[in-house]
Amino acid sequence: AVMLLALVLGVLAFAPAPAHAQLDLTNTTVLADIANPRMAAYADVLVGAVLKRAPTAQWTVSPAEDPRGSAPPACVRLSIDAAAVGHAEGYHLTSDDTCVHVVGNDNRGVLYGIGRLLRILNITFEESYNINQKSTVTLVDRVKITSWPQYHMRGHQIGYRPKTNSYDGWTAAQFEQYILDLAVFGTNIVELLPPRSDDVAASPHFVTTPLQMVAAVSAAADKYDINVSIWYPAMYNNYKDPATMAAATAEWISVFSALPRIDGIFIPGGDPGSHTPEEDMFIGAAQADVLHRYHPNAEVWISPQGFNATLMDQFHEQIQLPSTRKFLTGVVYGPWIRVTLDQFAATVPPYYPIRNYPDLAHTLSAELPVPDWDYTFAFLQGRETINPRPTYHEAVVAHQAPFTVGFSGYSEGCNDDLNKCVWSALHWGPDQPGSTGARRSVLDTTVHEYANYFGGSHLAVEYSQLLFNLEADWHGRASSPASTIDATTDVLRRLEEKMTTRDLFTWRLMQARYRANYDAIVRQRALTLEAAESRAMSVLAEAGTTGAAVAMDTAEEALRAAEGQTAAQIAPLVLQLRVIAEGLYQTIRMKLSVPIYAAEFTERGANLDTMNVSITSAPFLLSQFAAIRRLPSEPQRLAAIAEIVGWSDAGTGGFYDDLGNLDRQPHLLPGEGPPLDPSYYGSAMVDFAGVSQQGYPVTTPPPALPALRLAWLNFVRTHYGGSIFLGYPVQPGAAYNITVTYVTGEVAGASAPISLIANGVEVHPVLTPDAPMRPRTFAVPSAATVSSSYLRVECRPQPLCPQEKNGCAMAEVWLTKL
Repeated sequence: AVMLLALVLGVLAFAPAPAHAQLDLTNTTVLADIANPRMAAYADVLVGAVLKRAPTAQWTVSPAEDPRGSAPPACVRLSIDAAAVGHAEGYHLTSDDTCVHVVGNDNRGVLYGIGRLLRILNITFEESYNINQKSTVTLVDRVKITSWPQYHMRGHQIGYRPKTNSYDGWTAAQFEQYILDLAVFGTNIVELLPPRSDDVAASPHFVTTPLQMVAAVSAAADKYDINVSIWYPAMYNNYKDPATMAAATAEWISVFSALPRIDGIFIPGGDPGSHTPEEDMFIGAAQADVLHRYHPNAEVWISPQGFNATLMDQFHEQIQLPSTRKFLTGVVYGPWIRVTLDQFAATVPPYYPIRNYPDLAHTLSAELPVPDWDYTFAFLQGRETINPRPTYHEAVVAHQAPFTVGFSGYSEGCNDDLNKCVWSALHWGPDQPGSTGARRSVLDTTVHEYANYFGGSHLAVEYSQLLFNLEADWHGRASSPASTIDATTDVLRRLEEKMTTRDLFTWRLMQARYRANYDAIVRQRALTLEAAESRAMSVLAEAGTTGAAVAMDTAEEALRAAEGQTAAQIAPLVLQLRVIAEGLYQTIRMKLSVPIYAAEFTERGANLDTMNVSITSAPFLLSQFAAIRRLPSEPQRLAAIAEIVGWSDAGTGGFYDDLGNLDRQPHLLPGEGPPLDPSYYGSAMVDFAGVSQQGYPVTTPPPALPALRLAWLNFVRTHYGGSIFLGYPVQPGAAYNITVTYVTGEVAGASAPISLIANGVEVHPVLTPDAPMRPRTFAVPSAATVSSSYLRVECRPQPLCPQEKNGCAMAEVWLTKL
C-alpha cells in the first residue's frame, strides 16, 4: 500500500499542468531598463536565446515602461529590487495570466532569473516540406520561484591553449556564447589562462593570438558581470634572480594591462610548478603588487598541489605569516594535494576561505577517476572522452562543498559540459521553500532542464535519460549481461527518431550520440573478442590431445577471425561515429583524431584513433605462439602451452585475483572510495596502462598495445601512502605461499618502495618493484596463519619517498596452499 501510494504521488508530482495554466509567449515583449547596459545586454541574451530555438517567434525588447494598451501581448518584465530578494545574485521568478516577472536582487540576479526561465520554457519548432516553419514558446505552468546561491564561487576554466580538446579552435563569439550557456546554470566565474603556461607555444587551430583572445573573453565576461579569474602558474625557475623577476614582471604587466576585467588570480603550487612554499609566497606577493596596479580589488589564491608532506608543513607555516596575509585571499584545494579535502580543511586557518578546484574533464590518471572502470572502456575511449557523470559528481559535491566557499573547475575542453552545469547548479542549491518550480531533486531538475534548454523541449525526456544512461554504461564490464549499453542504444534510437534537421547540428546532442555509439562499439567488440579468446583457450587446453601445432593454429585462427567478424559488426556504428566526429569538429573544433583533426595527443580526447586497440589477450597469445613454435621439442611446446592455460590456477585451497578485472578481484578490499575518498588516497582504485594514456606526436599514429599479459595492463593502485588490502579465508596452521605481480615502470609510473604484510607479520621487507614485470613468490610466515582462519594481506608503500604519489600498484595475486 505504501509503495502504491508513493507511485500515485509520484505520478501526480510529474503530471502535466492543467491546460488553463499555460502561458503563450510566442509573441512577447521583453520590458527592461535598457539605459542600464547590463540590463540591456541581459534582455538581448533572453531574446537571442529564444529566437535561436524558435526563429519564427516574435520577441522584442522595449523600455521598462509598459507600452501595452488595453489588450496587451505577453511580456517578460526584468527588474531589480534588492529589498524584495535580499540575497546577492538571487531572484524571484513568477508568472501571471499575461506576463513573466524576473526580479533580481542585483544585475546578476536578473541574469540568473533569465537563465532559469530559459531552462523551463517549452519551445517547439516545426519544419517540413508540407508546412511553413512554425515556432511556439510557452510556459507550461504557473511559476513562483525564489532562489539564491548557497556558495558564492561557481566557476569553470576555459583555457585558450593547445592542450585542450576543443577550446583552441574557438572564436571570441564562441567563448562568449559558452560563458552565457554556463551562466544559465548559475556559473559566476570563468577562469582563463595566460599566454604562457605549460603548453607548447601555439596551436594550428588558433584563430588569433592567446593574449588577444583572453582579452576578448575577459571583455565578454565583463559585459554580463561574470567574474574573471586567471590560472597563473609560476613557470620561471628562479624568481629571486633579478633578471628573471624583471622578465616575469614584464609578462604580468602585459597580461594584466590587456584584460579589462580580472577579479582574481590562482597560482598553483604544482601541476605545473616546482617551487617551495616560501618561493610561492614570494612570487604571490610580487605578482599581487603588479596585479593591483591594474585591478585593485583582485584576489590572490594559492594551492599546495604536488607538495610532499614536508612541503605541506611548510605551506601551512607560510600562509600564517603576516607578510602572506597581506596579499593572500584564500587557498585552493586541487588535484594532487596529498590529503582529502576534509583533512585539508582541518589544517587551514579559519581566516582563509577554501576554493575547490575539481578536475571535471578526465576519467583516469586524474583527481576524480571513474570508479571501477572496465579496462575495455579505458583502452578504447581514454582519459578525455565525453564523460557525463551527473550522479557521481552529485555525491562528490555533497561531500566536498561544505568545506569550501565554492569552486572553479579544471577542464580541458567541452567533453565535460554536463559536469560543469551540474557543479554550478548543485553549488547554487535548491529553490527556497514555497517555490513551485522544482518538482524533482536538484540533480534531476538540472539534467532535465539541461536537456530541455540545449536539446529542445521535444527531446528533453529522451535526451535527459540518455545522459543518465551514458554514466550507467560505465558501471561494470562492457560485456556483462547486466550492462545498460543495449538499453542506452534503444534510448538513442528513440531520440534520433524525434530529431529534426536542425538538431543534427546541435553539438551537445552530437556529443551524446557519439558516446552512445562508441559505448555500443565497445560492447560489441568485447562480446565478440572475449568469446573468441575463451574458444582459443579451450582449444589450447586440448593441446595434449591435438598436438601443439594444431592447437595454436586453431586458436590463432579463432582470434584473427574474431577481429574480422567484429569489424563487420561495428562497421555501421563506426561510420556513424566518423560522421558525428566531423560534425563536432565543424561546430566546436572538437578534435577526436590526431591524423584527421590534428589533436595534440591521443590522450586529448582523440579516441577515434583508438577504437581498434586490442582489449583481450590476443596480442600476448599471438606473440607467445610465435615463440613457442620456435621451441625445439614437442614436450617443451606443450609445457609452454600448459603454462598459458594454467596461469591463473592457484591449486586446491588456493585463490587467484586479476586485480584490474572487475570480474576477477573477489579478495580485494577496496576501501571507502568516492565520495569520501574520490582521489583514492586511502582506497584501491582500478588503473590502466595502454595506448589511450600515452602522448604521441600529431604526425604519428598510436602504436598497438605492448604484447604483455592483459592482466598486467590493468591493475589496482593507491596514492600517497595508501595501502592495498586483500582478505582470504584460510585453514589455521596451514602453510601458504603468496605470489604477487607488482606493476613496474614498463606500464605505469614507478611504484613507491613497498613491503608486504600478512596479519601484521612481514612477508617481505621493503623492495622497489623493478623491470621486467614478473610474478614474485614469498612464503607466508606461519605466525600469520597459526591461529587464524582469515588472512589479511597488506601491500604497504614506504612513506615520504620520492615516488609516494604513485603508492602501491598490484596486477595479480595468488595465494597457494602448500
